[in-house]
Amino acid sequence: MREREANWRWLGGGLGLAAAVRLWALGSRVVWFDEAVSLLVARTDLRHIFRAAWDDTHPPLFNWLLGLCNSALPGEWNARLLSVLSCVLTIPVVFALG
Repeated sequence: MREREANWRWLGGGLGLAAAVRLWALGSRVVWFDEAVSLLVARTDLRHIFRAAWDDTHPPLFNWLLGLCNSALPGEWNARLLSVLSCVLTIPVVFALG
């Protein structure tokens, strides 16, 4: 039982550290070219997102989710928040896989 509690503490600490590292100075840099392209594609309709994904290496789900997030919370910092959340939430998934 103690080992399980220790594992949960490590997971919580890892999540906190990952979030702190990712959120620190998140909005202090200008938008990079690939971020700008993703934001432009995300502002279009779903059909255009799929068409843009045909010529790109990235699947359309990220751009679609980015468009949803950007419509709810517009702004440069909020646009980067989706990437932060996906990176931080990957940690418990990997933890659960063992």
